[in-house]
Amino acid sequence: MHNKKHSFADKLAYTGFRQASPSISLQPYIQCYWQIKTKLSFISPSTELLHPNGGLGVIINFGSPLLYEGKNISSNGYMDGIHTKTRQMSLAGHVDAIGIRFNPGGASHFFATPLSEINNSNINLHDLAMGQLIESCQDEKEKNPTGDILKFVDTFLLKKLTEPLKTDALVQHIAIKIKLNNGKNTIAETINDVGKSYRQIERLFKASIGMTPKQYARIVRIENARTLLKNKNLQSFTEIGEVAGFYDQAHFIKEFKSIIGLSPTAYVNFKKKY
Repeated sequence: MHNKKHSFADKLAYTGFRQASPSISLQPYIQCYWQIKTKLSFISPSTELLHPNGGLGVIINFGSPLLYEGKNISSNGYMDGIHTKTRQMSLAGHVDAIGIRFNPGGASHFFATPLSEINNSNINLHDLAMGQLIESCQDEKEKNPTGDILKFVDTFLLKKLTEPLKTDALVQHIAIKIKLNNGKNTIAETINDVGKSYRQIERLFKASIGMTPKQYARIVRIENARTLLKNKNLQSFTEIGEVAGFYDQAHFIKEFKSIIGLSPTAYVNFKKKY
């Protein structure tokens, strides 16, 4: 039932995947930068699962169109919005793309559009007044084809960083508490020390992170369950569901499938295959 543990980078080695950390000033907002680039084109599509984690990403594509759920994304620069369900991404043809992975709430410092308005969708960066990022990256690749494009992106975003909002500390405090308890505590327990009502917290959370605290906690709980599926000391879905904070095995399987799109068994088999 369990796979040998590999890092995310190991699994994507065939794509030329590399990852870079942001500057210290950007680390509260950006989780990482990444790049995929291959010398040879893929004859047949290669599929990866993209799981929700409460954050969102920006992708700038210099190669063949990427496929999400079998559909081509023809835009060369877009925001991959906050998703509440797992999706399949396929790589085909010439692969050459870079990405920015934001921490939950981090993107709100760079985009004026409320994040809750772009859930479960891909939006062209030109529509978000960030077309300059696409054009600047394309110019940089032409001028300096052997340079570090991820370092260039980091410098670009440092110049775009806005002043932190006063509500950020409160939202981040709650998001961190949810993450630390793996989404298992009730929201009432999580916000009992902040001095605001749930409706106030929900409004702030949606503005900064793009979803409600309950939605975020649900995603975090499933994220933890995926990790537990690799734990060789847990021999059954009943045990995994209990440790992850679900009422019983049926509840665990139902919630897992509603977000991942696969049952735990099908998910484990998919990971073995790919």
